[in-house]
Amino acid sequence: MAATLDDTDLAIIALLQHDGRMSARAIAREIGGIGDRAVRYRIRRLLREKVIFIGAVVSATAIGYPVAADIVIDAMPAQLPGIAREIAMLDLVSYVATSVRSGQISAQAYARDEREMLELVRSLANDYPGVTRVHTTVLPQLVKDITDWPAPRGG
Repeated sequence: MAATLDDTDLAIIALLQHDGRMSARAIAREIGGIGDRAVRYRIRRLLREKVIFIGAVVSATAIGYPVAADIVIDAMPAQLPGIAREIAMLDLVSYVATSVRSGQISAQAYARDEREMLELVRSLANDYPGVTRVHTTVLPQLVKDITDWPAPRGG
């Protein structure tokens, strides 16, 4: 069953997205009309229900990996899960998901330069038995990332 979020939950989530280290007291002050104890309770509930996760997010650009790409890998359906697991272990790959019906793996990767990204794509196309095609879109500008995604209202 999906978690139900009210306006206070959404406000807490938005503030934590801006600063994951914000104290319950500061959140309560910012929202108004709620005590820090209630904020702590809500944060614990959101964590317990896996609505939010609090942790560090690495900025690929800040650590020297400015080239981002979305990669779609077509693969033989029987080999899809194994190929996806192997790709997920690659250091340059930050995201992997599969679509069994279409026989595709969707991945996102970061590289130090275009040459390194090209080497990754060539490896995906040539070094994984069962891969039939690799489509790549280099992403010159990240406009909105998952860390910027607010929980939808009235979901």
